[in-house]
This record gives sequence, structure tokens and C-alpha cells, in this order.
Amino acid sequence: MNDQISFPGLSHNPNASAAQLDNELECNPDNPVDVEAVARHRNTSEKTLRGLATHTDPNVVNSVAGNESTPPDLLLDLASDPRQFVREGLAGNRKAPVPALEKLHKDPSPSVRGALALNPAAVQGDLLSKLEKDDDPNVRGNARFTQEALRRYGEWVSKQGGREILPDERETCFANIRQSLREEGPESTLASVV
Repeated sequence: MNDQISFPGLSHNPNASAAQLDNELECNPDNPVDVEAVARHRNTSEKTLRGLATHTDPNVVNSVAGNESTPPDLLLDLASDPRQFVREGLAGNRKAPVPALEKLHKDPSPSVRGALALNPAAVQGDLLSKLEKDDDPNVRGNARFTQEALRRYGEWVSKQGGREILPDERETCFANIRQSLREEGPESTLASVV
């Protein structure tokens, strides 16, 4: 097998290696779909993520900012990116370092703060509690929504009897809780939190 051959859609394969992703990027540097997919992929190398963080396309940089494999120091730098869309991508990154999240908590854009309020990692540094007092009602609602989702997740964990909870299981549970909250509507979510 020739390592220089690019397979269509390889960047969309969750099991693609860093070398395969680098090859995909090298073979398709002008294909925005592939470049974004590489920037978003969990196995993309640190070197490649650092290079893509300076890309001219804000969609690519947004994908780097939202990638949980992006190094913390780079995420902290991206918290100061002048493009709101990039900061929104970072605001949803559950692996973002607390200093980056704290910077976003003070962001002038309500959409950035609102995205941060939906991130369960914002519980660190008491940011969710601070966002519950934000001037923007949508930010406050998002923070209350996330607080309630975390409370319900905690209840579910306590019912598991101390057994190890696998990452995929945790993700599925949290997604189901969030979906349930959406179906219940904002009134019931806010009433159970306030």
C-alpha cells in the first residue's frame, strides 16, 4: 500500500491515524471539507493542529478550537482570537483549560457566553454559577439548562453503584439527559433549577 494515496473521506473515519490525516491534508489542501474534518478529528497531530490554527478559513480555526485534542496552550491563545465564530467553537470544547474558559466567560459576545454556558466543563471555576447571573437572558437560560443536566447526570451516576462508567456510556447518558430536558421545555428546566 502506498502511503501517498489519499482515500476519499479518510478524514471522516474515526480510526484514521495522525499520519493518514496528514496525508489527507497534503493531498487535498484546497478541499475545505477535508481540511475542516482534519482540524476536527481527534487523532490529528499536535503539529498539524498548530498549523491549522493559523488557517485563513475561520471554519477551519473554529474546528481546531473545538477539537478536544488541541493543546491547552493553543486553546488559551484561541480564546483571544478576534473572530467570534472561533471563540464560539472554543466555548464548546469540554477539554479547554480553565483560564481559556474564564476569558470566554467575560467575552463581549452573548453568543460566545451562551455557548460556554452549554459546556459542562464550565462548572470548573464556578463559571456556570456566574453565567446564571449574566445580563443576557439566553446565557442565563443556557447555564441553568446545563446545571440541571449536570444534576441529573449526578443522580444517574449515583444509581450506578460505584461501577466504572465508560466514556461512551457517559456521553450517551449526558446526551439523553440533554434531549430529555429539551423535550420538557424551558419552563420545567428553569423551574427545577431556580
